[in-house]
Amino acid sequence: MGEEAIQSAIREIRARDVDGEPLWRVCCDIVRVLLLLRGAAWDTDLVNELRNIWARRGWREEKVGKLLGYLDGAAKTLQSKGILSAQRRKRSRLTGVGTVEGVLYSLKHQRPVMRGFADDRELLRLELSRM
Repeated sequence: MGEEAIQSAIREIRARDVDGEPLWRVCCDIVRVLLLLRGAAWDTDLVNELRNIWARRGWREEKVGKLLGYLDGAAKTLQSKGILSAQRRKRSRLTGVGTVEGVLYSLKHQRPVMRGFADDRELLRLELSRM
């Protein structure tokens, strides 16, 4: 998939995010989290970061729970647009004993996605709050 197609897909999801539809909000927030984490995150880390972002916005747990219900659909939408890759893999446990299966989410084309979010004020705020 070419850079122009990625840019077009990014413009589409960002425009739809403005409409306030939860699916598109979650799509954009997934991309924001992956950009903050340099392009990849395990499913558990992605959910934790999304919860942190939504808590910073002052959203209550009830709303956060509803948004998490859109996570799979948002990930599939981003995959269908060629933005996201989701792979089931094994990773080591924190205890160091054995492995656990999880989903590794990663941006397929990080640079065009970064360009598409270069003027995103919310991403900038999140980056500054992490310093």
